[in-house]
Amino acid sequence: MLLKEQSQRVKLTIPYFTGLVLHDITILWYNYLAFPSSPRPISMGSGYFLYLHHSKTAETLFLQKQKYIFMTVAESGNTVKVHYTGKLKDDGTVFDSSVQRNEPLEFTLGQGSMIPGFESAVSGMKVGDTKVADIPVANAYGERREDMVLEVPKNDVPENINPEVGQRLAVQQKDGQSIPVTVTDITDSSITLDANHPLAGKDLVFEIELIEVK
Repeated sequence: MLLKEQSQRVKLTIPYFTGLVLHDITILWYNYLAFPSSPRPISMGSGYFLYLHHSKTAETLFLQKQKYIFMTVAESGNTVKVHYTGKLKDDGTVFDSSVQRNEPLEFTLGQGSMIPGFESAVSGMKVGDTKVADIPVANAYGERREDMVLEVPKNDVPENINPEVGQRLAVQQKDGQSIPVTVTDITDSSITLDANHPLAGKDLVFEIELIEVK
């Protein structure tokens, strides 16, 4: 997105074309006075272009200075801040919202810290953009896996833990890493732990607003 603000127009002779310098976010726009044909873009580096209109008769040109504000597009490697509201697609239930907490989410695109569908939705946005992104299971938390549901003898539960259905616990694996699990069932002799993400198997919808790009 380019927000244009015209600032001034001054007359120069053609020889002064050489040596002109672009500063910051100022673009110099050249037009011959007589019978201009289709403009031809001339790259000035750093993403700037001049459009020079050709004329056989013109010996002078006007230098029109125009100021642009460049809105950075979010891409891989950028650290971004977004506000979002996440909903279940099937019934619209809100499961998380940075807007309600009044605390935007900050993360770096391309690091894999977010679900693929969310990163893909934010990529290409500009500051101030909003969108509604439908994210299917495959690009969200994946399908539920029954092999990630475990039944554990109650005797294996540490004495300082009093498990309840819905409680989130951490189970330490043999390699020392811990994985989050949810208690889904309790009997006299065992408890059932589900290591699937709570949103596994769900199609999601995110309302997203890009706040900042760094």
